[in-house]
Amino acid sequence: MKHEMTGVDVHCIVDELTSLVGAKVGKVYQHDEDLVRLTLAKGGRHNLLIQAGRRLHLTQHPPITPVAPQFAMLARKLIQGGRITSISQQGFDRLVMIGIERAGEQHTLVAELFARGNVLLLDEEGRIEASLRQFSYRERSLRTGRQYVLPPPQPDPRELDAAALQEVLRSSEADVVRTLATRAGLGGLYAEEVCALSGIDKHMSSSEAFESKEVLGALESAIAALLDRLEKKRRPHIVLERGERMDCVPVELVRYEKHERQYFDSFSHALDEFFLEQPPEPVEQRGLLERRLESQRRTLARYEEERQQALRKAEALYAHYMEVQRALEQLRASKSAEDIVVDVAPERGMAALLLDGMRVEVLLEQGIEQSAQRYYEQAKKLSRKIEGAKRAIAETERLMAESPRPKRKKGGFLAENIPKKQAWYERFRWFYSSDGFLVIGGRDADTNELIYEKYMEKRDLVLHAQAHGAPLTLIKTGGKDVPESTIHEAAVFAVSYSNVWKAGQYSGECYLVRPEQVSKTPESGEYIPKGSFVIRGRREYHTVPVAAAVGIEQKPLRLIAGPPSAVQKRAAIWFELEPGELMRDDMAKRIYRRLTEHMERGLAKKVAAPERISMALPPGGSRVRSEHLKGEGIFE
Repeated sequence: MKHEMTGVDVHCIVDELTSLVGAKVGKVYQHDEDLVRLTLAKGGRHNLLIQAGRRLHLTQHPPITPVAPQFAMLARKLIQGGRITSISQQGFDRLVMIGIERAGEQHTLVAELFARGNVLLLDEEGRIEASLRQFSYRERSLRTGRQYVLPPPQPDPRELDAAALQEVLRSSEADVVRTLATRAGLGGLYAEEVCALSGIDKHMSSSEAFESKEVLGALESAIAALLDRLEKKRRPHIVLERGERMDCVPVELVRYEKHERQYFDSFSHALDEFFLEQPPEPVEQRGLLERRLESQRRTLARYEEERQQALRKAEALYAHYMEVQRALEQLRASKSAEDIVVDVAPERGMAALLLDGMRVEVLLEQGIEQSAQRYYEQAKKLSRKIEGAKRAIAETERLMAESPRPKRKKGGFLAENIPKKQAWYERFRWFYSSDGFLVIGGRDADTNELIYEKYMEKRDLVLHAQAHGAPLTLIKTGGKDVPESTIHEAAVFAVSYSNVWKAGQYSGECYLVRPEQVSKTPESGEYIPKGSFVIRGRREYHTVPVAAAVGIEQKPLRLIAGPPSAVQKRAAIWFELEPGELMRDDMAKRIYRRLTEHMERGLAKKVAAPERISMALPPGGSRVRSEHLKGEGIFE
């Protein structure tokens, strides 16, 4: 189901709304934290609705009750009584600029319709006079008095001539449909339409498409046909599936030709009806969104791990420069090669070397610098993918925030399930993995030492984050094979309970070793501080996302904490956390208050008093990413 307008939608709605140029601006209302309405007069009365991050259109169903109108009052002082002088789309972006002149002064109302968008008023020099929401990004600050900075522009498909299309396909590693969606600015829906019109398999690789003149011609013709339809053959309508609204589009599309459609006299009218009292997604949709979010986070972690690996390989080439140089010279002279050479592929002009336990490919006929540069370029591409993955995660989190939560009631927790005595591992940080393995970690230097001296066994696995203040982390294997899922959870735990969390980072790196590699014996002349150790031998590196959760287990009834996937397996109520601005004690109090809504207060205090919750939280500030409920008697 559609949740916000696309760049194509914005292009079409702006074209319609240009008829409002010359309209007189009446009152400005604010109906929600992200919903603004302007009353306009031109040949009658009109209501222009702007919802930050979602939509812009005229409405025949204006909301009734405004909220405390902080933005609205400022806007009234600045533009009430003025006249609209222009309405335009910024490129092909989901960003609309509405020029308004009042008493000889020029103002611009900016409607940002992309994720985490805003509504702002600018003066004639582009400074922010009023902002619906005030916050800062790394690239720009949306605060009153600051100069408004446009977001990075998105590709404009109207500028995609034959040469530009070839370059877009040549430089992409994705398939055709994804390339058209992201690099040509068409978005997913219209990229699929272009593939359908051209008769091209949307999953064809972009490199294969680039090499075929026939495919290039078909795609170019299909894009031209779609753009022509958008300009000359609009038939705005709502698309229905089993009687439910699923999309609203300005033109007929091949994808929806078998769906029921409801046509309207204008795209604005269609959007107004589509978004009117749109029924919320069913509760089970939260489960789909949660699974999508988990998959996106795994993808992000994979990209970050691959990026770190590429950088390590580039650095290894320079760290072993002389060895690599000798090996290349021997290979070029067809002599027996150094021991570090593990494979040679003359047909590809490549050789594979073993450096720092990694397989590193080098170019036979070029310098070491060029081989290292290949890995740096690979890391750069992965950085772009990481940014895209983060945007996708932010969008899924927004959809989850809008989906309904189950109704809740107290009950299901029994005092008789509180353990009579504490388990030995509860003096440390601990959790049971989703596969049932106990994982423990130090709380401080003293408990790190205790784990090393008393609880580390030869059959355990040891993890430690590449950051200060990290816990010495053990997976207690019991002699069993440990699956990758448990190793991943233990890595998330080791990184999240280090200063990586405190620094507000999205991910961090840790390494896995065997107990025999961990030592308290320093090199000659060195000193090892309390709680620190020397690691000797090969390390297995893992780059993982930062994530933590705290919750209540029912049987036994106790507070648990650790990676979200592990806590979810055992908890009846759990709170997923991410680095944020709320300090540990304040976050603990907030979680405790939420727990008392589902547990009797006396029981909650015994099991999860604020001071206990605080001890279970990662270092530094946090925010609640999501709250979850399950189990007998927890929700209706």
